[in-house]
Amino acid sequence: MVGLVDLPESHLEARTLLVPLEDAQTLLAPGRVTRLEVRLPGVGLYEEAPLLALKASLQEDLAPRGLVVETWLEANPGYAAILPLYRVVMGVYVGFFFLLAGLILLNALYLSLVERVREFGLLSALGLSGRGVMALVFWESLLLVGVFALLGLGAGLFAHLEMADGFRMPLPQWILEQYREFGLPEVLYGRLGLSDLLLVLGYALGVGVLAALWPAWLASRLEPVEAMRYVP
Repeated sequence: MVGLVDLPESHLEARTLLVPLEDAQTLLAPGRVTRLEVRLPGVGLYEEAPLLALKASLQEDLAPRGLVVETWLEANPGYAAILPLYRVVMGVYVGFFFLLAGLILLNALYLSLVERVREFGLLSALGLSGRGVMALVFWESLLLVGVFALLGLGAGLFAHLEMADGFRMPLPQWILEQYREFGLPEVLYGRLGLSDLLLVLGYALGVGVLAALWPAWLASRLEPVEAMRYVP
């Protein structure tokens, strides 16, 4: 015995033994490699189709030799079991985020309507119908949401391209040491697909449409005389 392993969790220390690779191979599998990992560049963790295709291709050659080919989910059944729950939790989190953004947008559009009640009353007095006022408010709100959604996507794409070579987390050294002990990476690599962009843009436009309906309906119900007398 040369020293003691100091891990952040005591239950890990109780079942962990640190030995050189050569000694481990001598004790467990003399002259053999127990596991070989193949990582595919450009393939996401949850894209199962290319992983299964590679597995089928390798299985034809390696199965007769008594070797087993597994995807990373099959090799980590514990993580595979919680993956569906993870997706549900992330879906709820994203839905809550967009709900909050919708409420903020609704408040902004409503305040914009309140500040221009007299203008809408004047337009109605000049002959613009309630449906016309509603369309005016609705398309104005949708235009603002669409423009800023595109600007946000552009900023996000720029940040993604800037961090394409990896993002090193600005954490204290003692936390990074724990990451290494658990085998977690210190550098994160982002992944952004066309479906992600379309999803975000669709959410933004959908929230913008729903948030614009109520202020637009209120504007269409204004009485011209009462609206022109309105003082905010």
